[in-house]
Parts: sequence; structure tokens; C-alpha cells
Amino acid sequence: MSRLFRHKSVSARMQLSSTTTPADNPESAYSSLLESNVSPQSSPQHRRSKSSTSPWGGYGFTIHQNGSRSWLGTAENRSSWNGGGEQQRQPTRKLVKEQNGSGRPSFSLELSDSDGENKGKGVVRHITTCPASSMSPWTAAPSFRLLHTTTGSYIIMLSALGISAGLLVGVGALLENTRRLPKKRKTVIKAPKSRLPLPNSDTDAEEQFLLPGGRDVETPYGSIRVFEWGPEDGEKVIIMHGISTPCFSLANLGVELASMGYRVMIFDFFGRGYSDAPIDLPYDLRLYTTQILLVLASSGLAWTGNEAFHLVGYSLGGGVAVSFARYYPHMIRSLVLIAGGGLIRKEHVSATSKVLYSSGIFPESLLEFLVRRRVTPPDDGGTNEAKMAGEVVDVATTRQAVPKGKNKKHGNSDASGGDSYDNAVLRPGLTVSTVMRWQLRHHRGFVPAFMSSIRHAPIYEQTEDWRALGELLEVRRRNLEGGDGLNLPGLRAGRVLMVLGATDPVIVKEELIHDATAVLGEDGFEAVLLDCGHEIVMTKGKEIAHLAAGFWSAP
Repeated sequence: MSRLFRHKSVSARMQLSSTTTPADNPESAYSSLLESNVSPQSSPQHRRSKSSTSPWGGYGFTIHQNGSRSWLGTAENRSSWNGGGEQQRQPTRKLVKEQNGSGRPSFSLELSDSDGENKGKGVVRHITTCPASSMSPWTAAPSFRLLHTTTGSYIIMLSALGISAGLLVGVGALLENTRRLPKKRKTVIKAPKSRLPLPNSDTDAEEQFLLPGGRDVETPYGSIRVFEWGPEDGEKVIIMHGISTPCFSLANLGVELASMGYRVMIFDFFGRGYSDAPIDLPYDLRLYTTQILLVLASSGLAWTGNEAFHLVGYSLGGGVAVSFARYYPHMIRSLVLIAGGGLIRKEHVSATSKVLYSSGIFPESLLEFLVRRRVTPPDDGGTNEAKMAGEVVDVATTRQAVPKGKNKKHGNSDASGGDSYDNAVLRPGLTVSTVMRWQLRHHRGFVPAFMSSIRHAPIYEQTEDWRALGELLEVRRRNLEGGDGLNLPGLRAGRVLMVLGATDPVIVKEELIHDATAVLGEDGFEAVLLDCGHEIVMTKGKEIAHLAAGFWSAP
């Protein structure tokens, strides 16, 4: 027989008495709880009854109502609810509407007197009463309330699991990154240790490098191979090579100038020849300017100060020389450009070169692989400066500026990479083609340096530097005429000597003369044409030496 739990008012307190035993009255627990005349004052705030079979140490707990919500939890030995032989009944729940003390409807939950399944066990039941007006439609019925509560618990549990899993993943990733902290990034690729394939294996160390006076200069950017020779009291000349050929290509020019009494200094740009290749810096004007200053400071002689040396630049070296002269005009006695870069028009850059030498679009490792494969010759093949310069410009477009018939005349010359260039002898048994093939195969830093130079070096349309140099030259010319009374050191001639190849497909003479006139002025330069192509410094070294000497000695 079931009885209803009823509450007269919101402040009613209910308790479970532990003084009545099941033998005296099997329904004592219910009787003490369901008496209608029980008042809040008849029981203390908390009363505990000890029971030997309670799972919480035999104590009953009474939780009092607070505000508009009351929670009653009762723990008691279940055997006192259904004495011995009573028929076991399944628990039932029903809602009963009544008037509470505040005059508003409320709901009570009914429990059965017995629970056969949990007989003899202490359990806790929560009995909830609250005003019906404050209950949502989902909690008005017990089935909906239980479903709502269970779903919320699952959501909370899943959220906690998600947060825990995220924290575990984050901590794991942090530990993994900590375990795999990258080693110090390599910033310099060392120059090759292998020597040039000379036919005479008994050649001494100095001859092995083709040029005398060689030394390695250690710098924060890597080692630089420098050659310096000639009379110590002679006028000093520094010569800079092109974008691909190492300084061995300048051997004929340098040796001839030294024989004429000049003190000559030649060095390998970073990433070429026997110089190391820094790979964490762009190969722009700042790097090349720094390298020039490091080379000048490495000598035991004074290579700095006012009008300290003549500056000669070939191809890329010519573009670097113009920009260097803009910022350090007082140091330079004169400037000679041999097929010099700096004003190459960007319209000559091929679509293939734009892709291969782009940055930030394709993986750098992929581009480097493609460029290396593109420029490396086969085992039985040769390479030359004209072929490498074809990576800078599209030769097919520049040849349109060359008068018809010229290419045929020089079809087997250095301009086309023919036998006259491939067999150009730097020393007995060693050609320029052999040196370049050795560099491509043995210097791992060459291709990265080559690619970065095309991207960042002063090669294309450097009109700002050239125009600034033109203004400096104009001031010097006025000084020579005595117009302004200034006596500025450096570039005393007030003009530049440009030596060009008549059939050069890279530095087109018609375009360069036109563009140089626009930025330097008609009186800012003197142009000389030789019957050759872009490899002019290798095939016409002696002629260029005498042209330069005549320009330096002119009043």
C-alpha cells in the first residue's frame, strides 16, 4: 500500500526517525514522515539515525528545503520498509496536484513501500517539489525531466572529455616539438675542396688556382677566395666577375694588367669558385657591397681612402660596380664596365625564367632541383657564359635588336657558345667550359647563389642607381671645367668607360647605349665595341686591358 509524500508549506522539513525498529512497527519510517500534523518546529535542523546496514555507515540524512526548491534525501535500511513477508511491489511514480502553503499548485513524487530488487540495501531517493508556474514544459512530467537531465549530463561529460582530449593533444604536441627542437640552422655552404681537373698533377698549389697571390678571407658570411698580385707600388685595380663564371674567367685580363705594372685584386663572389655560399641572406646589393668592403680590408696594403683603386666590373660585376660607385664615389679613381648589367630590360625575361626564379609560390627545393638540372651539362657536354646568361634573359628576344647577318658571321664564336669559346684557354689544358662544369658539379652552393642573384642582384632596370651616378659624374665634369670650384675626390674623369660586344645577345649594345644616355647623359660615358659576344672578358682580355689603361691615363 502506497502513501503520498505531501508538504503543507515551502518551509516544511521532513526527517527520518531512527527510534522505531522494524519489529515494533514495519511502517514506522513512513509513519514518521507522512504524519500530517508534523510541524517544522518538531524536529531539529539535522537529525541522523544510525543503521547498521546503511552503505554510508548507518546514518540517515535529511536535506531541508531552501527557497522555492526543496530536496529531501532519505537513506534507510530498506528492510524496515517492507517487513519480512510482505509482498514486494515495484516502485511507481505519479504526479499529484495540491495546494501548498503559498496557495500555488505544486507537485509531489510518490514512492512505493517496497523495492524487491534492492531489498536489504540502503538507497537514496531525491524528492523534489517546486511551484508548477516555475517549471518548464520539459520538466513538468517526470519522464521528460529525466530525459532532459540525462541529456544535459551527457553533454557536460562529452564537453569535459573533449577539453581533456584537446589538452592532451596540445601537451603531446608541445612535448614532441620540444623533443624535436631543430638543430642550429645551417647558414653557409662550404666551397668545394676538390681541385680543378688539371692535366698535370704535379702542379704546385699556387698554379692549381690559376692565379697567384691567393688567400682565404674568413668572414661572418663564410670564406672568400681572394687573389692579389702585381707591383705593390702600382696603381690598384679590382676586377669583379659575372653571375656564373668564377674569377678564373678574369685570368687573362688580370695577368695582362699586372704585367703592365698594376696591382690587381680579383675575388670569387659568394657561392662561386672557392668562396663559401651564405644561404640565409638574399644576394642583393647589400651583400655584394659588404663583400667588396671585406675584400678591401683583407689586404695588407691600403685599398681604402680617396681614389684608392680603379673599379672594373664584368656582366653582374658591372651592375654591382655602378651601385657601389654611387655610394662610395670618393674611393674609386675610375669605373670600367665590360658588358655590364644593371640596365637589362625586364621585357627580355622569358616566361620559363619567371617561373623558375620566382619565390614564395613553389617549394624552393623543387625550383632548385629544376634549375640545377637545367644548367648542369651532361658528362660529355660543355657549358658557357652565354648559356648561363640565357637564364637571365630570353636570347631569342634580344637577338631581334642585333642587325641581320651579324649572328651568321659569329655563328661559331663565343656569342653562340661555339668552339671559339668552349676552347678558350685559361691555361694549357684547361678551358673556361671545363671550369664552369667543375663548379656546377662540385659547388653545392652555386645554384642557390645563382638563383638568388637573379632575383635580388642589381641586374634589371637599375635606373635609380645609374641616374644618381650620372649626377655625381656631372658634378665632376663641372669641377674639371672650373665652373663650381669644387674639388671632389673620385671619378675624376667625370665619365664611365663601357666596353661592349658587338654581337652580345645578353647586353644588347643598342638598348644599353640608349638607356645609358637617358640616365648618365651623353657626356657621362664612353662606349667601345669589340667584335665578340658576351664572353668578351675571356676572349678579349688583353685588348680590354690596354683599353682600360688608355682610359686611366687620359687627361
